Amino acid sequence: VVAPKSLIFNWIEEAARFTPELKMLDYTGTQRRSLMDKLSEYDVVITTYGTLRRDIVELKDVIFDFAILDEAQAIKNHQSQTAKACRLITAKNRLAMTGTPVENHLGDLWSLFEFLNPGILGSNGFFQSLVPRAEGSEEESSSLDWLSKGLRPYILRRTKSQVLDDLPEKLEQTLYCDMEPTQHKMYNELRDFFRSSLNAKIESDGLNRSKIHVLEALLRLRQAQIRNLLSKILIPTSIKTGDHLTPATRPSGTDIILNL
Repeated sequence: VVAPKSLIFNWIEEAARFTPELKMLDYTGTQRRSLMDKLSEYDVVITTYGTLRRDIVELKDVIFDFAILDEAQAIKNHQSQTAKACRLITAKNRLAMTGTPVENHLGDLWSLFEFLNPGILGSNGFFQSLVPRAEGSEEESSSLDWLSKGLRPYILRRTKSQVLDDLPEKLEQTLYCDMEPTQHKMYNELRDFFRSSLNAKIESDGLNRSKIHVLEALLRLRQAQIRNLLSKILIPTSIKTGDHLTPATRPSGTDIILNL
């Protein structure tokens, strides 16, 4: 079992609670080298990603019945030393457990399956060629549908309600908090500025190439809501809606907030 350092204790405690008959080996720490020749005496060997990365030269020659990755998103970058070390593990069966299989792009998924079943998705270059970069296109929808159907037999998805059915339903309560008049006025000015700037950006570059600017505008507006950041920023009345802030017209300190 390979897990983050913070979960090693949990694994050992849970094993002692539910499967006390299993002999657990904590293969971490500075004294672990002396345990290398005793691995076969234990039912479960648990270690961290960092330890595996450092000791993979010796551990790759050990044949395990199961290789289990906990928080497997740790190998989402297939070029990282951690991902390469995990792929060198020799095991008859492999399992990857994660709550976030895809965080940034489908390359994360390829890295997980390259550990689970090497070659099932082809080379990374071949896999990337099958995944179109144009989001929202018909080609993307078709590719994702093909990928979903192909990988479905290899994925077991369990929700919290299935695992812990004694938990009550999640309760959501929405509270509305009004901004102070001064803050509300500044927020509206920011909103109008971003709206005008984004409209011009989208018209010239298109929505796909402007998404990062849209996300940044939403972030800045959210910051203006949850924190009184605008109290330190004075937008001069000389700046009209739609104007672009340049170093000459930008008030001192606004480069932190208004960064388009």
